[in-house]
Amino acid sequence: TAPMRVAIAGDLGRDGDNVEAALAEVGRHRPDVVVLAGNFVEDHGEINERYMARWLELLDALTTQLADDRGRLPALVALPGLMDIDEIAPRDAERARWVVRLFPQITKLPYAVPLNWALRLVLLDAGWTQTAAAQADWLRSTLRDPAFDGFTVPIYCESMYPGAKKFDSVGSLVLRRHWAPAFDEAAIELAVEHADRAYKRSQPMFLNRPATGGTTYVGGGGMGRKQLEDVAPPGDGGLLSSRRNYLVKSEKIPTFTLLQATPPGTPGTPGSSASPSSGGVPCTLKVSAIADDGRVVDSFTLIKGEP
Repeated sequence: TAPMRVAIAGDLGRDGDNVEAALAEVGRHRPDVVVLAGNFVEDHGEINERYMARWLELLDALTTQLADDRGRLPALVALPGLMDIDEIAPRDAERARWVVRLFPQITKLPYAVPLNWALRLVLLDAGWTQTAAAQADWLRSTLRDPAFDGFTVPIYCESMYPGAKKFDSVGSLVLRRHWAPAFDEAAIELAVEHADRAYKRSQPMFLNRPATGGTTYVGGGGMGRKQLEDVAPPGDGGLLSSRRNYLVKSEKIPTFTLLQATPPGTPGTPGSSASPSSGGVPCTLKVSAIADDGRVVDSFTLIKGEP
């Protein structure tokens, strides 16, 4: 069975010179789904001609660079980020005035999308148009749903385990309080984060410390930006150290995350009563961080249902 490819890219439209090249590299991998993970043109919810020009440039790049040879676009999914919202407005979808008009599905967040036997995406709003706490009960229930036992991957525009930002930044603290326990309870293998503007991969984390069988946090690569954040290198220091013991890799480079989910040999569709890992070959999820010049910055594979 052919793998399902999902590309996750954030921080796309701040530097106009980079966005077309960045999306061309995304398109070269022919993803079935592209998740636009927030911080589009950094308009802060302000509608004016300057941001109109940036949005038109971004939309043109999306349609020209992501289309296949027959002109077909992948499915596009959008998430809001801090730079998309008017922070003084009430906490609702109107905070992200541009994004909600162009991608109205953000009003439906949070929601889960099963893509094939092997992969289900859980799309979350990291506190920008609704609070993380308001989504916590839904998240816990969804992650523990026994009807799907492939890879469930949460995606959101904030970093629980940052590679560049401070570990005790407010956004990170809030998500670790309200969402990390649900990830731990459901034994989530992978979460894709953004807003850090530098690539990182964490150790598997459980109960806020590195542990076998925990959640690996990846992403944050600032795709399309020229100016990225300085990173904290992996090391043997504590959580607040400049050499963070929870990091496997960190690099100051623009990247997007590519997921390639291969279902097992058993025929079927998401939502049927059969198990994704019941027979045939194992269910695999290949995770790659790819730079806008095509370089593979990081790559690893997760496996379920090994004999």
